[in-house]
Amino acid sequence: MSDGATTGHRRADAVRNAGRVQEVALELLATRGSETTIMDIAREAGVGKATVYRNFPTKAALLAFAAEHHGRWLVDRLDAAIADPNAWGGFVELVRDTMARIRTAPILLEALRPHDGPEPAVGDTVNARLQRLVASLHAADAIRPGVTVEDLGMLIIGTSEYLASRSATAADTDRAAELILAAVAAR
Repeated sequence: MSDGATTGHRRADAVRNAGRVQEVALELLATRGSETTIMDIAREAGVGKATVYRNFPTKAALLAFAAEHHGRWLVDRLDAAIADPNAWGGFVELVRDTMARIRTAPILLEALRPHDGPEPAVGDTVNARLQRLVASLHAADAIRPGVTVEDLGMLIIGTSEYLASRSATAADTDRAAELILAAVAAR
């Protein structure tokens, strides 16, 4: 076998392994949060820890990857809410979906929570979309005057942290989403 074929084969393996490592990392982070270790990922992915370190040289790189992944999901959901001709209906679905996702993927809560250090690259996009959504909700008189992006963050993140500490059920999460929606709805 020539060096080129060997190199090509290794590249295919490396690409396959990288995809598997990323997939497993997201699965484990969804269920275990930031307690996930490099060894956990290596064991589940069926690769050596060096392979995981090539993809995620630090724990911060691993968490940043998850924050970007979930941030892109949130951007897609925000875009759908903004595009919804029924501003309130799109917002309701966004809040419900976000709360449900946080319950099943606690790493999203960690990504949304204010923290020291650099904001994930997708963070600016999320914030811009949230500003746009809140402005459209105000323009439609769908939410109470004065409600801000920061207010929504406090309600959704704070409530989600509380629910996580109580090992909330899906029904608990749905009820909490309804309470948040009632709190911000225009009277």
